[in-house]
Amino acid sequence: MLRRTVKNSAQMTTAFLKEQYKNNVATLVPSQISSDYAPPTKRCIDKLAFITKAEPSIRSFIAKLVRLWVDYADTETKMTAVIGASLLTHTAWHGMGIVHLLFEICAYYSISWKSVIKETLITTTMVTWKEIFTFCKTYQAKSKVDPTVAWARIVDDSYFMGLSTIRHIPLSALFAVPIIHIQGDEGIYMSKWATDYRHEVEHYHEASEWLHKKLSGLDNTVKAATVEASKLASLVNQPPTMRLKTPPQTTFKETQLTAADFA
Repeated sequence: MLRRTVKNSAQMTTAFLKEQYKNNVATLVPSQISSDYAPPTKRCIDKLAFITKAEPSIRSFIAKLVRLWVDYADTETKMTAVIGASLLTHTAWHGMGIVHLLFEICAYYSISWKSVIKETLITTTMVTWKEIFTFCKTYQAKSKVDPTVAWARIVDDSYFMGLSTIRHIPLSALFAVPIIHIQGDEGIYMSKWATDYRHEVEHYHEASEWLHKKLSGLDNTVKAATVEASKLASLVNQPPTMRLKTPPQTTFKETQLTAADFA
């Protein structure tokens, strides 16, 4: 039920109706209860509106669950599996959409985030990559991965506000087609940032298709990308003809960046 901190009622209902959820319950909590599983009613889910990350007790409880999940990952595997499958997997990277999309792509295509930089570093994404690079270097380096950072914005919404997708429309749009292939549906196009900036999403669609093919090894005619990602740049070198809004600026200025920053 704590998923309600980051999901609306419709999303909660969809999740509980999925066959995979029932299978997870049966696997993780084998008993008569799991075999007789029935999803919560709409009335029940609607009553969960009070579960919000604005409530200090809710934030504190989730923080404790994250801590337990980290501390006992190696010794209490069943308990941590239940916590992960029922809550933490579904709330990870809340409010940090741009890195969430990136890590989904890295896992699916079996590549590093630095490899994705090389494929997508163009003028309109340089500011975004500077922000991601700083985050990954600080919190995701191999020698010092912070296993709790994915839930930071549930505990305190002021953390990592600069990693919201709404602040990084060009790269988010470039990631759209790969994410569609990963998720098996076009749900990403229903995201608020995608509907608010639909013209930008349309503008980058061809480049996004190219990116999926490149990462999948389907486009063997394209040479390994340089830091300028010339093929990608040629697809998006003209600005969109219409803009619904101007995306908010990040804390970095594009003029401060060079390819050397990502070496």
